[in-house]
Amino acid sequence: MSVQQVDGWKSGKESATVGEINTNVYATQPTRFTLFMRTFLPWQLRRFFSINLKMILLIGREKHLHK
Repeated sequence: MSVQQVDGWKSGKESATVGEINTNVYATQPTRFTLFMRTFLPWQLRRFFSINLKMILLIGREKHLHK
């Protein structure tokens, strides 16, 4: 089986190997502030409640519209 043929069909492009994919992927390292905010419990609780409040308001508006 050639590099171009995968599962019986030809794509016209060569497939990248796993090694090529791993070397071409670039992900930045989080800063110290980002890591702090991810683990800071008061910030996480604030985000949790604000997201839940937004969802409750959105669901409430949808239910109100469909009466």
